[in-house]
Amino acid sequence: MQVRAIALSRLRGLDMRTAAPLITVGAGWTSRIVAALAQLAMIRVLTETLGIGGYGAFAILTGLLGWFALADLGFGASVQNFISQNRVDGKTSVDAIASVAAVLAGAMLCLTALWAGIAGWAGPFLLSASQDITGQTATAGFFVFAVVATGTGISAIALRICFAEHRGYLAHLISAVSVLMSLALLLLVLPRLPAEDRFVWSLALFTGPTWILPMLFLAAYLIRHRARGHHFHLSFADVRRIWSRARIFLLYNAMAALVLNVDYIILSQTVSAPDVAEYAIFSRVYALAFFVFSSVLSAYWPVCAEMLHRGETQFVRKMIARSILFGTAVILGATSMLWLFAEPIAQVLAPRGTLVLSLGMIPLFAAYWIVRIWCDTFAMVVHSANRTTVLLMIGPVQAALNIAFGWYGAQQGGLAGLLVGMTASFVLTVGWFLPVYMSRVVLRGAGVLRQ
Repeated sequence: MQVRAIALSRLRGLDMRTAAPLITVGAGWTSRIVAALAQLAMIRVLTETLGIGGYGAFAILTGLLGWFALADLGFGASVQNFISQNRVDGKTSVDAIASVAAVLAGAMLCLTALWAGIAGWAGPFLLSASQDITGQTATAGFFVFAVVATGTGISAIALRICFAEHRGYLAHLISAVSVLMSLALLLLVLPRLPAEDRFVWSLALFTGPTWILPMLFLAAYLIRHRARGHHFHLSFADVRRIWSRARIFLLYNAMAALVLNVDYIILSQTVSAPDVAEYAIFSRVYALAFFVFSSVLSAYWPVCAEMLHRGETQFVRKMIARSILFGTAVILGATSMLWLFAEPIAQVLAPRGTLVLSLGMIPLFAAYWIVRIWCDTFAMVVHSANRTTVLLMIGPVQAALNIAFGWYGAQQGGLAGLLVGMTASFVLTVGWFLPVYMSRVVLRGAGVLRQ
């Protein structure tokens, strides 16, 4: 009877840890289908109101969103792991969340002052190849986008809380509603504005909801706990504990930005605005496909962290294999769709016939994103084990290779050269290092580091 009881207990635990990710993934896919259609509609609105050249400039600035995600100072991922650890230990994390939110509010003010100081240089530099954008508009556009994108990066901690509490479906709902709000605002507001104001407003309307909605959710989360009788105590001891890992995540994310978010910076200095627009549209289509895969990883991150804390590595191994196979299938499906319908897609997104989507670019994009799937899967396991420090060993090497290969490739071969260079930086570094490290260290005894 005792054996049977233990078996039933384990089965119930397996059902709980499997059901939550499945609900989250299902919600993610549903919300992303809605978001995908909304984003495609936004591209059409933007190409019609800004022109292909204006949309190219828009793509350069919005392509920097990953840099502004650093505004959370690494607290987002660290808080998520902290909550997972406390769930295993049966502890609450509300005081820690409130304390981190207070620290990030101060960071928002400091960063806003910084953007005001550098906007006069950064905007014209990034948009120097965009003939449709004046220096004054470039300055205003950079400042507005930088402030709103910083708020987006900081408030994303709310989505991390949802995932850590196995309620990732709420995070996906917030994301989907944000995109729909952006589309509605662009449709209702942008065409009614004077032509000279549309560029700056397009940046604010496109990004604003992704800041406001998560921020409101975080506020409601804290207010709800207070209404239940929880009196917050700002715990800087918790902040210091979380910061011990957050600073590592911050350094890693900075390295990741040098790998994943230099493409638009390089393109802004090497190719024309129409080429940037082509790259942006291909990237958005593949990024939407990649989200179907990344929603699986996002849902499994807290589960993986809890399983590593318990030493259940077999579950982790199966998750890795299934995630890679599934992600590859999704990318190949998107590739087939683009190959068959590239010309109709271009006509729908830019009815004036000024957009060209080259078929020769599609295999290069597919190869890049498949390599990303392989690397991101193993990186998630390393992150969930609180072993992000090791990624800092190889991060600078990959960042240097990515910038060097990407810049040289873009100068020599335009968009194709950039993609080949970026893919090579993954293959030569984390593509082999992460699987080896995960197998030999994380899953063979050393396990997870506790905060």
